[in-house]
Amino acid sequence: ATGSPLAQGKDAYELEVLLRVKESEIQYLKQEISSLKDELQTALRDKKYASDKYKDIYTELSIAKAKADCDISRLKEQLKAATEALGEKSPDSATVSGYDIMKSKSNPDFLKKDRSCVTRQLRNIRSKCMTPVLPGNANPELQIRTQTWETPRPEAALLFPPLLSSSPVMGYAEPAMCTH
Repeated sequence: ATGSPLAQGKDAYELEVLLRVKESEIQYLKQEISSLKDELQTALRDKKYASDKYKDIYTELSIAKAKADCDISRLKEQLKAATEALGEKSPDSATVSGYDIMKSKSNPDFLKKDRSCVTRQLRNIRSKCMTPVLPGNANPELQIRTQTWETPRPEAALLFPPLLSSSPVMGYAEPAMCTH
């Protein structure tokens, strides 16, 4: 049994309002889905970029590590040859192991080692291998008296060989016979 026309009209009106509310909710959810799809695409692009960047950095670091290992071997050989040429005992017993980044950063291996022998050998090699670089019009006597020899820490030579073996350091350059 149907109610009065007024009650039916009121029910129809309420149903229309509910329908419009549901349509609005559906429209909102569609917009939300679209927004989430855009965010997902952005996140996937960012992930791909980060992955590519990681691969590039990993490759670059692998190459740098291989070069550093090669440089360390070459420098150890040069140190051994220079030490033997100076008539000192072989530095084989005083070699410093490579730094392991996975170990504690506050207590690395090279700080635990006794480096007095290595420090002395590096100082001897550097003092025999370095010559002052003087500007063209400088007074050499005055400049030599005011310059000081800077001996790098041995662990720096092992960690950063390209930095120590290339261009002038502290106003001194390696002569042609000492270049690598």
